[in-house]
Amino acid sequence: LGHRALCKRDGGALDNVIFRIMMQWMAVNAVLGQFKLNEVNLYGWSQDKLQAQLKANEESGEEVSPDEEYLLRLFKYPKWFNDVWGTLYAWAGSLPDINMGTNQEVIECLAVKRWGGGNDEAAMVIKNLMPVIWWVIYPLLVMMWLAILLILLAKVGYPIFLRAKAKVKAKIQNYLISKGAHPDTVQLCFRGLTDKKLAEASEEFPGNMTQPDELLDLFGSRICAEILAKIVWDNGGEEHMTENGHEKVELEDFIQHILDQDDSSPALAKVKELGAKGMFAKMKLAFTDKVQFAGWIMELMDENIKEKEEAEEEAAKEASEKKKKEEEQPNNNAAASASSAEASKEVPSVGAAEADHATQGLLAEAKAPEPGTPASAAGGVDTAQSVSVPIVHDDTTKPTYPVFSLFQSTDVKTVLKDSIPVYLISLYSIWDMITQRFLIAIQSKSLFVTDVETGLSEPRFVWLGDMRLEVFSGDHILVGLFAGIGLTVWSGGFIIFIFFVLRSHKEILMEPKILRRFGFFFNGLEPDWYFWELLVKRVDVLLVYLVTYTQFVPDIKAKLILYLVIAGTAWALHNGARPFDNRVNGLLDRLESRCLSTRFLTFALLQLLLIADAPPEVNAVVAVVLVVKNTWCFLSLAMSWAMEVFGDAPRDIASATVTAQAAAKTAAGKIKIGGSSGGTGPLACLQAIAQRFLKGIAGKLIILLPKLLIGPLSRERNVLLERVPLFVWLGPKMGVVVHTHMDKKPASSFRRVIRRGIQAFYKLSDDAQRAFAAEVCGQIFDHLLTNGGFHTLPDMTFDFVFTFPIALRRVRERLEEFETVTNAKLLEEAAHIAREVKEHEDAKFMAGVLKAQEEDSPQADGKKTKRRRSTLTHEEHSFEDATEEPFGCNAEELNDGMMYLHRQTPAQLHHLVVRFVKEMEKAWLALHPKGNEDAMDRNKSEMDAKASSSHCACRRKSNS
Repeated sequence: LGHRALCKRDGGALDNVIFRIMMQWMAVNAVLGQFKLNEVNLYGWSQDKLQAQLKANEESGEEVSPDEEYLLRLFKYPKWFNDVWGTLYAWAGSLPDINMGTNQEVIECLAVKRWGGGNDEAAMVIKNLMPVIWWVIYPLLVMMWLAILLILLAKVGYPIFLRAKAKVKAKIQNYLISKGAHPDTVQLCFRGLTDKKLAEASEEFPGNMTQPDELLDLFGSRICAEILAKIVWDNGGEEHMTENGHEKVELEDFIQHILDQDDSSPALAKVKELGAKGMFAKMKLAFTDKVQFAGWIMELMDENIKEKEEAEEEAAKEASEKKKKEEEQPNNNAAASASSAEASKEVPSVGAAEADHATQGLLAEAKAPEPGTPASAAGGVDTAQSVSVPIVHDDTTKPTYPVFSLFQSTDVKTVLKDSIPVYLISLYSIWDMITQRFLIAIQSKSLFVTDVETGLSEPRFVWLGDMRLEVFSGDHILVGLFAGIGLTVWSGGFIIFIFFVLRSHKEILMEPKILRRFGFFFNGLEPDWYFWELLVKRVDVLLVYLVTYTQFVPDIKAKLILYLVIAGTAWALHNGARPFDNRVNGLLDRLESRCLSTRFLTFALLQLLLIADAPPEVNAVVAVVLVVKNTWCFLSLAMSWAMEVFGDAPRDIASATVTAQAAAKTAAGKIKIGGSSGGTGPLACLQAIAQRFLKGIAGKLIILLPKLLIGPLSRERNVLLERVPLFVWLGPKMGVVVHTHMDKKPASSFRRVIRRGIQAFYKLSDDAQRAFAAEVCGQIFDHLLTNGGFHTLPDMTFDFVFTFPIALRRVRERLEEFETVTNAKLLEEAAHIAREVKEHEDAKFMAGVLKAQEEDSPQADGKKTKRRRSTLTHEEHSFEDATEEPFGCNAEELNDGMMYLHRQTPAQLHHLVVRFVKEMEKAWLALHPKGNEDAMDRNKSEMDAKASSSHCACRRKSNS
């Protein structure tokens, strides 16, 4: 739990949140197994009705025995229900079967044997007192035991892991070098290779080394190019290249350009037109038909060389003609040179002038506000109430945790310090169990005791642990005292302590230090509801336990009514707040709502049956329905958790191809290293040890069983995630086009059924994704207006909404291990996107823009075109491969962008949006260099003219 919760950036996976939801739901539902429902007395009106019927039967001569009459007065619920319910909720509580400690019965027996000499009466006090003392100190013992285990993990497990990792590295390195990769390139690549990438490379080794797409994803374009170049070189390429006077390194460079999807020449552009799938289909020939692959590469390279030579000849010819003209007309040449120099100087100045006018008309900021300072009063931002909240600047010296992503080093002090989050998670995981133990230590039952002398009966509350003792009196006083201490310190005090710590840091909860230490308790929750897990869900469980284990309401029927009230209140609170974040189209809120509705339905149906005194047949049918409903809820939670843990679910549509392209374009000459991810941690160490000692079939099945069960479902979900609608940004002020996937190869009937189930569960249909995107966009605008210090928004905020997720995705793809996303990196990527828009303004891109604009424009007869539904025209608004849309993002990526914005302070958010929009404004000016100055001058004149009549009107015009 600690590793899964702590070693993920930006909130991490959902498995630990789903685990919390499942444990809390099972804890509150399992209490139903404490009561034998078939022994519950009916309500008074049912008993009165039964009494009248029995009296009538007695008058008619039908007598009923006392035992039969007793059974008739009980709730006629099936006896098997308790056994099935106990089996279904066997895992109720938090990790009940794997807690390290001694159970209640053993402690009592030890007390009798050690201090009572085997006499139960003599050891009565110590027998009752020792268990509760044990549970008071039990959390401390758990933390001590954990500290020992963590030190052993760092001191013993980590060296074993490093040795296993070194062997795997050496094996893969030697294989790559034997296949043609240069040793220096391999060493440079493996220097930054993450543990996860290494584990992926070793899983299906060496079979995955014959897949170009996997080679590119794991080791980057350079190593992949060197291996493919060797195949070409050995299959006719050597003779062909040497005859033409070319070297092998030129062949490697050319193949690398192909892998990086470079289109700097017509030959390379021809390959790029094939798309990622088409290119890799050609590349696979290197391992199936080497001669054909070598011929294809050499043909492309000859064409590329020929085009370069022709371009060089043409450039030389132009240079000679220019020189000749300069010699013939020196005066004209001098004038032309002066004119050319002046024109070259005007190019940047025009951009600067346009930027100045743009900032006056759109953002009206000569300089972007520094973090933590008030923004200027222009640029569509009303700063009469500007935000000047101090912020925490990007920290480039964040600590790294190389030891299983848990510890900074193997030093004992460092291990103990870095293990604080693990201690907190462990205490939280045993909260249910120790709370129940403390409540059992004071659980009582009301009995009427008759005085022998007076013959009067009076109620007495006896302790269920030893019914010879009255609760909170006599020998039970010390037991109750220690139970109260345990409830105060561990059950209530621990939760309150965590809450006040989070409350004191609520403005900086997403800082790495706070997120790592306390993120487990608020991960998956919206920023405004960070306390939900502690003050709502834990209080819900505590109330259920108080009703169950105390005599606040002694009657079982009253307890069932309170269970129903608590369940309804919890469900209403959740539906009103919906506190979980929207990842995976609101999966967490849907799972929590399903659990709460199932819980409410269970107690409501039981109450209806009890009130109506339903016949046994009806009760049996309802019992089956409740078991099926609860089983389905449990399977939904378990499958969701397993898909997060064992399934390789991509968080966005970007594949390894897009990752390689982005890295190659932004870091020319550098080798693309595999994408970043947290180290595999203790799981990798355990897997390495298991694979070393479990060589048989049983060992392989133990390791592969989760993947064999979850793998097919995960693969189908991944396919659907790659086919969700894309919102393709057309450029600054050009809008967004929705592209849907076009499936040319329909799947089999069985796979279609699986996909429909997954699609319905995760809401991956086109309509559901469009609705999700619309909801996220609304939340982004709401957050900007309420938390960003904006009273009006810049006119390119719409572009910001759809380009910010693209920048965030690209930055995350290039992060190395232990790196985090910063605002500075996002602004750099925004500038890169602005330049990329200008570089990619080719005929195909502009044709698509114009066609999309024509579709949304009024028709010749004045009627507007019909609104496009979910099934867009395949020819115009469809895609086969998501990687072909570099400016596209899906609804999940929009939500990731919103979550990142929610983690910013108001000043950080204001600064980020303003600077980001400025970069989009520069891109718009670059795409429309003519007429912008005149338009902005006219806009400025209109604003100056209206300034004399109304300051407010002027400000609104300026902001617009």
